[in-house]
Amino acid sequence: MRHLWLGLTDIYNFVHDRDLTPAEVARVSKKQAEAEAGFKGILKLRALHRELDEGVLAAYGWTGQVVLGHDFHEVETLPESDRVRYTISPAARKEILRRLLALNHERAAQEAAAAAVIVAKRPARKPKAAKPTIPDELGLGLDLLGRTATTPTGPDFSLFDQAYPATSADQLVCAISLEFIEWRQSLPTDDHLDGLILATHPELCRVLAPQSAGSKIDALVVPLQSDLATIGSQGLKWTQCVRYLVEHRKALIVQNTANGRPISKGPQFDAVRASLPQGTGGLAAMALTTLAQIRKLQATNSLNPTQLAASSTLTQLHAKYALA
Repeated sequence: MRHLWLGLTDIYNFVHDRDLTPAEVARVSKKQAEAEAGFKGILKLRALHRELDEGVLAAYGWTGQVVLGHDFHEVETLPESDRVRYTISPAARKEILRRLLALNHERAAQEAAAAAVIVAKRPARKPKAAKPTIPDELGLGLDLLGRTATTPTGPDFSLFDQAYPATSADQLVCAISLEFIEWRQSLPTDDHLDGLILATHPELCRVLAPQSAGSKIDALVVPLQSDLATIGSQGLKWTQCVRYLVEHRKALIVQNTANGRPISKGPQFDAVRASLPQGTGGLAAMALTTLAQIRKLQATNSLNPTQLAASSTLTQLHAKYALA
């Protein structure tokens, strides 16, 4: 840059020019004597970018697993008239995005699990001491000292009315959660949350499900529209749901294994499942089928632009609900 007296824009126009020659460098820079050295400097800059990308790949532990394929490639997100860049291949770009998406899911699940442990270990607040009652010793609303008598009252259970699950929408989420395990017996926490998002966000499920499933999804969600609208406005409450079913009802078990945190049946699974809203098995099965479709398309980099956008929305909702 110093020798050619050019700015970043011109320098990177050279970097991305597949037909670059010393003559082109001389024409743009007006520095004939420096053109050959400038041309070699551009080649060196490309090499430095390759080294930087390989270094980032190594930092993630993916060396040897992803072939970056540096060359002059068209980048789909750029304007059609100016798409060619010296960069990694489209296949490598999609594979890296797929791996980052999976890593994001894993980190979100770890943070959710850590948050749940913190809440579980938080000491309970000590109840306030009850005010002493004053007996009505004279039958006139007064005691022997003339103080106004008070009537003893029982404990205030109003807070318990606000406990999870407080609404029919919460019960629906719990019911679908158990139906997943009835179908699969064991399910990773990431898949459990993603499945719930798909089951309770039918507009997202329609985009990502097999094309023939649209009318079936509509039929499954019609009876649940009120509860689904509540979930859409108030959130999914996934962490509360899992904690309730694991800790309070013993319907589920979350294991810690080398391969993650799978969810499986607990000792009270059948009894709790029978106590929750019925008829959600079809919706749960559709969500799991759609999730399997998504995972397959992601693994083969086959998501179309509409599905890619929907998959990105699913990832954002996953991060939101995992930490809620």
